[in-house]
Amino acid sequence: MPVAVVPDNVARAAPAIAASVELRPHALSAGERAEADYQRGLLLHQRGQDNDAEPAFAAAVQEDRSHVAARRALAITWIGRRRLDDAQRLLAEGLEFDGQDLSLSVLLARVRVEQLDSNGAIETLKAALAAATTSSRRAEQADARALLATLQQRAGRHAEAIDNYTAALRLVPSNGAWWVGLAVSLSAIGRSDTAQQAFERARATETLSPELAQYVEQRLRSLASR
Repeated sequence: MPVAVVPDNVARAAPAIAASVELRPHALSAGERAEADYQRGLLLHQRGQDNDAEPAFAAAVQEDRSHVAARRALAITWIGRRRLDDAQRLLAEGLEFDGQDLSLSVLLARVRVEQLDSNGAIETLKAALAAATTSSRRAEQADARALLATLQQRAGRHAEAIDNYTAALRLVPSNGAWWVGLAVSLSAIGRSDTAQQAFERARATETLSPELAQYVEQRLRSLASR
């Protein structure tokens, strides 16, 4: 079989071509740099190095302002450090990029509750749920509905709370705490029979904390004695 002959000029040029290729590393996009910073932040957080994780998350957001996971991680870090105003601005900015992201809206609502602005939290969640698409993850929709229901219940808006607890439980029927919330609001508007059924559903999930389970038993005894 004949051996292929490489021309001298190609042979001499080959090392230079290889070197030039090696000297041209792939330039990372802003999104790739943001993801690298985010992953570095996660690793540092897992190691308990939160002081180093925070600037990594911040760098990711700076590189790519649409990086939701990094923004969420940075906001949670700031909430833990009671930097509530900073967290609020960060989350509100994120919603300008993606107003349909329920995870950011739920965090923003929680920040507003911490700032004693329950009405603002309620409006944040109502707007987010109205804008959410059917592609939003079921768990995120359920969390948003349940938090909204809890805030409406605290405000004495029990009919609205019932609607949102019911919607949350359609998505995640195994959450015992939400069944308790539904039962409390049902009882508050005089629907005792339905409230009893909701308390029984809560007990049947076997997911309640000891304190909440004890509360449910007390309420069931009270309802049964009427």
